[in-house]
Amino acid sequence: MVERGTWAWLCWRYKGDPHSPFQRVKGNTRLVYGRCLARWEAAIAEAAMAQADYAQLMDWRAAMEENGRTRSYIKRHFTMLPMVVRYGAALGDTECKRLCDIFSATQLRGLNTPRRKEYITRDQVAAFVVAADKAGHPAMGTGIMLQFELALRGVDLRGQWIKAKAGDVGGIMHQGLLWQDGLTWDMIDKDLMRTAKGNSKSASSSPEPMLLGLAHLPECGRGLRPFRLPSVWGP
Repeated sequence: MVERGTWAWLCWRYKGDPHSPFQRVKGNTRLVYGRCLARWEAAIAEAAMAQADYAQLMDWRAAMEENGRTRSYIKRHFTMLPMVVRYGAALGDTECKRLCDIFSATQLRGLNTPRRKEYITRDQVAAFVVAADKAGHPAMGTGIMLQFELALRGVDLRGQWIKAKAGDVGGIMHQGLLWQDGLTWDMIDKDLMRTAKGNSKSASSSPEPMLLGLAHLPECGRGLRPFRLPSVWGP
């Protein structure tokens, strides 16, 4: 049993409590959180939260920089830690409440990655689609076209495989994995004029699907037609 008041105890509660926010995120997000927590546990598990202060947080950040960690790595881990601390504060833990105040006052400057200066163009997408068709992968070309024209995230088009949980029923299952988040035929109307697509990133906060028109994108419609299955829409 881990000792209460240590970082190990807080991480243990956060991962194991059925009411923890950790249990409400998607499986792939839970894996990312789990990796972050594992690294924090390896570094500070036995330390008492009562010993943590602003200076120590800055020392941890400096140690990551000295070890050559990227800004995105540091930002990811210093985003994870306050999340766990806020959970502890919700449990009523005094030290977590104190740490919440420190995190609220802490400005981790210089961790945001610079904005992109280069973007893919429609001509580049068109060239990719032509190349995909010639290579015998028209579905890939159509997918890239839809992703570009509808401003979809890649995962909202191709989907992803996550480890299935006990109680998962329905959907596409394979060897203990569940496929989710991708575009399926039931999201596209018969006439290929629009799609009702959920956003995997904001599914918990905005469960209603996005209604995306295809009428002004004839190339997308033409790209989809070869893949239509009569059994889906009937005769």
